[in-house]
Amino acid sequence: MDVKTDHERWAAMSRCSASIAATTTPTANMFVQDGTERYMGVDSSAWFSPVRDVRVMAGVLALNAKGVGIDDPSVNGKRIFGTPRFQATARVEYSPPVVHGLTLDAGVKYTGNMALDAANQFIVPSYTTVDIGAKYETAIAGKDVTFRAGINNLFDKRYSTTGCGYYALPGAVRTFIANATVEF
Repeated sequence: MDVKTDHERWAAMSRCSASIAATTTPTANMFVQDGTERYMGVDSSAWFSPVRDVRVMAGVLALNAKGVGIDDPSVNGKRIFGTPRFQATARVEYSPPVVHGLTLDAGVKYTGNMALDAANQFIVPSYTTVDIGAKYETAIAGKDVTFRAGINNLFDKRYSTTGCGYYALPGAVRTFIANATVEF
């Protein structure tokens, strides 16, 4: 079910959903279809403009992801590995009126802990990262051009994320980005 409203100075969207996928488990050195993965959750986001030239955005994801109907009792009913129960984001954008086309932004993202394996014996801790950036939109030779620059993971937070079962991968380190886009 989706609910959405859009207004001049604010908007909001919420989606409640459930989905099911087949799951495979190793049995006698073979992978066989055994049970289902059930994903049930709420994904909501909103933005508002409290004052001219400022936009505040936020989003949350609450997810209940479990393997059900699996013959292996060490896995049945456990969290699906690699899926956090909760994520939240917040972002602020500011377009200073003295420089037409410039937008400055800062954002924070929280990702809850995740199971590293199907039996949920190993858990990757939650983490929070902060990003900053700027965008400048202009026209050059009659073409719309956008320049972007930013820093992802501003505070160089060391964190791990999950891979494909039993693998913890290092998260991205502080990364400087810059690009330009030309509309033809």
